[in-house]
Amino acid sequence: MMLTEQQVSEVLSRYPDILSLGGRFKDIINCGNSNNEFVLKDILEKESEPYWNAFLTRLNNFIKSTSKIYLSKKKLRNKIYSSPFSTMWELEFANYCTSQNISIIPEEKTVGNSNVDFKISLAGSDVLVECHARRLKKKEEKEHVAIGDITRDLANTVTGKQNENEIPSDLKMPLILAIDGNYAGVDPINVESFFNFRSKEFHFVSAIFLKHTGSYTIIQNTYSKNSLTAQQINELTTRV
Repeated sequence: MMLTEQQVSEVLSRYPDILSLGGRFKDIINCGNSNNEFVLKDILEKESEPYWNAFLTRLNNFIKSTSKIYLSKKKLRNKIYSSPFSTMWELEFANYCTSQNISIIPEEKTVGNSNVDFKISLAGSDVLVECHARRLKKKEEKEHVAIGDITRDLANTVTGKQNENEIPSDLKMPLILAIDGNYAGVDPINVESFFNFRSKEFHFVSAIFLKHTGSYTIIQNTYSKNSLTAQQINELTTRV
């Protein structure tokens, strides 16, 4: 079922903070991607189903608590239109940081033309953060695939950003990969294996901040040239 602009308006009226980002309803309807992944319009079409209703409610709540850190509503809404799953995780990580009183800046330019999702401040020093979440494909939902291993996808994403110099391999400050491990086949054990097998490629990655079974864990990369200090780890992981 293809939603009309009026129907999009009616659905979003129940999620005022998503609606507050502005934009044109026809842009939501026309948005798609080449990987056959779920975009916002697909979720709005299924809004009456409990899972998707809960997804939109969480997305709405995270926007309410974190949208103020984004300088551009247009950038944020375009990311939500085209990549709602990965953007949800970015917002959740931002919400976690603000709840911890950790200073966070989105889409911070770093070295030259390079950029990552966030720059945060830990123990008085800058730390870069790149967020990664599994993106649900329409085929997977039809086949009732609940979990998919994103380890290879993660490696491809990081390698791609490195090749494009968005994450330079000679980075002089710590870099954290923040991963939403739920439904992604990722746990602390295979994260450590990821570092062990790719130590030369990912020596610039300081640690992985992992969401797994509802809790957050930080896993240090023992091969990193830019390790986090004990105080930085404590600030990131100790609940305030």
